[in-house]
Amino acid sequence: MNKRGNYGSMADRLAATRDAQAARDQQTQRPRPPDVRHVWVTTEEGHLAGLLLEWRHDPDGWFGRCVFPRGRLVVEDWVPAAQLKPA
Repeated sequence: MNKRGNYGSMADRLAATRDAQAARDQQTQRPRPPDVRHVWVTTEEGHLAGLLLEWRHDPDGWFGRCVFPRGRLVVEDWVPAAQLKPA
C-alpha cells in the first residue's frame, strides 16, 4: 500500500469534496422568484401605481397579474395589457 492508502491522490480527494458540495448546494437551492416590475395601471379612478407579477395569454389577448391599491384595499387582478404602462 502506498502513502495515499485507499483515499486516492490529493486531486481526487479535492474533486470528490467539490462534487459533494455542489450536490448539497443543488439540493438546497431555492427557485428564483419571478421578476416583479413597477407599472402604471389605468382604471376608472385614473392611473394607479402597481406591481406586475406575471403575464398570461388567452384568446382575448395578453393580461398581467397586478397588485395595486384601490382605496384602502390592495387588489390583485388580471389586467388587460392595454391598461398597463411601464413605470
